[in-house]
Amino acid sequence: MNKGAIFAAVILALYIGVEAYAIRKVSHRIEPGYIHAMLVKAQSATEQCNSEALDYAPRFSQTLSRVTASYRQALADADPKLTSTDIDLKLNEEILNAQAAVTNAITSLGCADPELKAHFQRYRIYAKKTR
Repeated sequence: MNKGAIFAAVILALYIGVEAYAIRKVSHRIEPGYIHAMLVKAQSATEQCNSEALDYAPRFSQTLSRVTASYRQALADADPKLTSTDIDLKLNEEILNAQAAVTNAITSLGCADPELKAHFQRYRIYAKKTR
């Protein structure tokens, strides 16, 4: 093999490695649990900071209900032994944890923080996804 072919093989291997790493790092973002947590955080931040995004509340609530139903189904599919009560307890615990994280962020950073503004924007975006 000549040097050019070896160099090309090394570049190709590096490219495939970087792509695999990137896919693995962001794959959690399409999981129902991750999406549900982000929507709960967006709702909590928007409500606690009285953002003007609250104008979209009815539409956002529809989207959150749809995502919650999807997440509930994913939990049931992942562990068929879970009862409806078990799923409710898990959802409530995750909702409380997400809300506490937002409350802590507001307390320490304030509503003008870019992270919290991202939640307001996420609230608007998901409200517009209502069918």
